[in-house]
Amino acid sequence: YALYRGSSPLNLEFYQDLELEPRSYIDFDVNPGWAYYYAIKPKLDFTLGPFSEIVSAIPDNTGPQIEIISPEPNQFFSRSNVTVLWNGQDPESQILGYELSLNDGKWVDVGLQTMFTYPDLEDGFYNLKIRAENDKNIVSSYLVNFGIDTTAPDIWFSGDVNRSYTNIEVFDVRWSGYDDVSGIKEFYLTLNDEDQNFMEKETNLRVRLEGGHN
Repeated sequence: YALYRGSSPLNLEFYQDLELEPRSYIDFDVNPGWAYYYAIKPKLDFTLGPFSEIVSAIPDNTGPQIEIISPEPNQFFSRSNVTVLWNGQDPESQILGYELSLNDGKWVDVGLQTMFTYPDLEDGFYNLKIRAENDKNIVSSYLVNFGIDTTAPDIWFSGDVNRSYTNIEVFDVRWSGYDDVSGIKEFYLTLNDEDQNFMEKETNLRVRLEGGHN
């Protein structure tokens, strides 16, 4: 047999001589994403027979691409249920389905849907893997980390700050805070439930008292 190859059905050129057996051929000289067209002519005694049916193939050695929309990397949620959103694409092949795994646990087959909700998650850190397989049996996996923290931070004042009265006009307020899951991002201090001071991560503030404050 004589094997012909081309970049379109109209420009087939001789490519390779083939033996009678085996009746198969693997073409290694290809570029992923390029289209190749093949046809075969039988070798007769003194000439070549007609072309066979023309077949085409597009090599694909890359897996599906996944964009995880939510959760964002290292995002924290103040609720126990988390909805995962993602997009998937594979320009050269067809995606057959998606699977999800939380903290290296059992894979959950979600078919072709691109949304899944985990209910009743406990406080803590999680790593989420999403994998997709295409019709070339190529699998891609993507990872994102997130956390659950449904408990408010602990905070306490230092020193004797709970007295009903003080005879000083300038008062140093000191406090400490702790959150073993997500940490503390910032503090706010209020005076008479009106004046708010943004403290970032400072744990002390000097205030001037004019009487009647709490």
